[in-house]
Amino acid sequence: MSSLIQQPKAPLGMSAQKDEQIDPNVDASDEALMRAAELCFRRCAIDKITSTLPEYSIAKTYELDVKPSKNDVSSHFYDRLLVPGPHPYKMVARLDPVTNEFIRYEEVLRDEDEMGGSTTSMSLSRAPAKDLSGGIKGSSSNVPFLPGGFEDELDNVIGLAEDGMEGDEEDAKYLSYSELLTTVPGMTNNPTLGEKKKVEIPAIIENSVNPSQNLSSLDLESADIFDLMDYVSSGDKPTFLTEAPVEVKEEKKKRDGEKKEEQEGDGGSELEELLAQPSKKEQAVTTVLQRPAEYQYAYEIPTHENIPEYAKLEEEGRMARKYQFPLDPFQQAAVVCMEKGESVFVAAHTSAGKTVVAEYAIALCKQHKTRAIYTSPIKALSNQKYRDFKMSFDEVGLVTGDYQIAPESFCLIMTTEILGSMLYNGSEVIRELEWVVFDEVHYINDADRGHVWEEVLIMLPAHVGIIMLSATVPNCLEFADWVGRIKNRRLAVVSTHKRPVPLEHYLYTGQDGQTKKDMFKIVKADGKFDFTMCSRAMNAKAGIRSLSEHPPSGGGGAVQRWARRDPNGSQWRFGAQGARGGYGQRGGGPARGRGGGGGRQWYGRNDKNVYMNLIDHLRTEEKLPMVCFVFGRIRCDKNAQLLRSIDLTTRSEKSYVGSFFDQCIGRLKGRDKELPQVLTMRELCMRGFAVHHSGILPILKEVVELLFQKGYVKILFATETFAMGVNMPARTVVFDSLSKHDGTKLRLLLPGEYIQMAGRAGRRGLDSTGTVVVLCKGESVPDSAELQTIMQGRAEKLESRFRVTYSMLLNLLRVEQFKIELRGEPLAAIGQGEKEETG
Repeated sequence: MSSLIQQPKAPLGMSAQKDEQIDPNVDASDEALMRAAELCFRRCAIDKITSTLPEYSIAKTYELDVKPSKNDVSSHFYDRLLVPGPHPYKMVARLDPVTNEFIRYEEVLRDEDEMGGSTTSMSLSRAPAKDLSGGIKGSSSNVPFLPGGFEDELDNVIGLAEDGMEGDEEDAKYLSYSELLTTVPGMTNNPTLGEKKKVEIPAIIENSVNPSQNLSSLDLESADIFDLMDYVSSGDKPTFLTEAPVEVKEEKKKRDGEKKEEQEGDGGSELEELLAQPSKKEQAVTTVLQRPAEYQYAYEIPTHENIPEYAKLEEEGRMARKYQFPLDPFQQAAVVCMEKGESVFVAAHTSAGKTVVAEYAIALCKQHKTRAIYTSPIKALSNQKYRDFKMSFDEVGLVTGDYQIAPESFCLIMTTEILGSMLYNGSEVIRELEWVVFDEVHYINDADRGHVWEEVLIMLPAHVGIIMLSATVPNCLEFADWVGRIKNRRLAVVSTHKRPVPLEHYLYTGQDGQTKKDMFKIVKADGKFDFTMCSRAMNAKAGIRSLSEHPPSGGGGAVQRWARRDPNGSQWRFGAQGARGGYGQRGGGPARGRGGGGGRQWYGRNDKNVYMNLIDHLRTEEKLPMVCFVFGRIRCDKNAQLLRSIDLTTRSEKSYVGSFFDQCIGRLKGRDKELPQVLTMRELCMRGFAVHHSGILPILKEVVELLFQKGYVKILFATETFAMGVNMPARTVVFDSLSKHDGTKLRLLLPGEYIQMAGRAGRRGLDSTGTVVVLCKGESVPDSAELQTIMQGRAEKLESRFRVTYSMLLNLLRVEQFKIELRGEPLAAIGQGEKEETG
């Protein structure tokens, strides 16, 4: 037994001295036996523990009936990088520096040469980065951690490398200049330039496409770097091929059998054979990816009633965060999934309470001593969430491209681009990350920035949980299935079926004091579209237009009479014009004093009169505060300046707003406090107005958001970005127009865009319904069919915006093990089947 214990050897010349110091009363064999017994006990205990806990999972903590695992325990100690690397710590014997006696064993971090460093290894157990100049964002010299879901592909790469593939031959092929003047760079089958090639009709091959015919069908398995660069420059949208379905194969066999019988009967002909071949459209259908009958990586949880598992969690007191209000079923389902360690996709209506899901994920990280990252598409949302989470959690940090606040906190808030940069730069924060919350993930449809969400989802390591929060989209399961497939895990899909606060939609045709109450309810709270009220709004606008086109003649004391129907259609209203003078002169036209009674004037597109009468009507009906969406920063500022004569605040409110505003801008230095924008915003806020768009200083936008949340700002003119997740609901939402310029042309709003902005109306717990008003400032009312499509149409599907950029190629080329390839069915293939069939 004593031979099992290896004592540290003393240097020469010290053995005699060491022997003299041994206590003769202590038996060396008994001491060695005790140490061996202790070591045996520790080994048995470790084997017993690891046999009942196959792998680390938060969900296993709450399971009572744990079954032993049949898997090899040692397989869970590594993250399956190139080869199983050594443990980051090693045991080192400490000796007395004077006597050289053994003191104790200590755990020491291995050197970078032993276990790989941040510049060479993708393993989570690699040595910490030495270059900390980039802070939590990492360094460009680091390689990213191994993304989750690609372990099998990496094993294939390792197998090829072990078979003898060397990079020198590939490099020599790239540097070959012999065919530079006779071949086309980047093409697989290069035609020889300068030679006439015989044109042949290509044979129609079922379910195959020649990669050389179109860069969009590039074979990513065999493509080299030049192929990828040409593909990026071409801008083509990729197509993805798959094996033809069984039904198509059977139909082809049947058709071939019938053709063979005809040929045996009458000999056939080449023309008949050519006509019998499938058309191009049929070929295209066979090559389109078929939608699976059942999604393997996503499943939907019904949310019509309360979740029993949540009630059990609440009774046992095992929740990471307790709430003072009862949670909705979709929130309960998300909490149960997170307790099990499962990733979740929450698709809920605007203002339904998706933030509760994000808060619970952060609470779990606080309980488990790990980290959480909350991502948003815009800085305004990041700033607001930082303030909200700071009130609930102590350690919350904010990371932007300009500054960092408490980056050492366990909860970090940032935009999605910042997280993507951290993943590419191998930030040390990724090791400790447990949950990532993607808020407003439907922003993936954005043409310019949508690809960032896809890159980040692909790059996340396997140990990181994913929570995606989105507005209601029609293809939730498809998107969740794609995410689950690339991450090799199942995702739960949770959605809502109706808004907590229903909306009522109105058309406003008022132009002056006589017509300021002309609001026509075209969509009721139950969601029914009223075409009758839409027609009445058109008639009211037509009456005003007719009066403006044919003004009453002046002079002679002639009286011009008019009549129109009330907005509710119950009675007619009559008036007279022109007792003295001509139309538009003193005493004539829509008389407001001497000379006539009750006339009205056509003001055209006079925004000032429209807004003044609308605000007066909403104030009378107690439907303030109001958010007015204007598609243009200049128009936002202009509309706010037009209403300088209106004051909506009391004396006490002015006092609070003034002191609060001065306290906030006190952080500015020198003459910055006297900037025109600062002074103008202060004057607006004192009267209950404010402006919110990307041209406003960040500190002023923060002040406006806080004053609006507290109810001191009654009227807010904002652009579309204000609706992107900023949790500041109002009583009423007003649309200045239903058309916007998207950078290329002027078009109507999409249903998803309209719903996103209209969803800001209605405060949960305060309002029974939300009011949405569409201003009809022009000479006509929008068509009823267009209105119904915009207000009640289906939201846009989540589609891929993924594209290979030069930045992505340079980042991935830093890692030899990385390769541009597709795992399973890419997101870009979602919906291709429907498009091909309808096309």
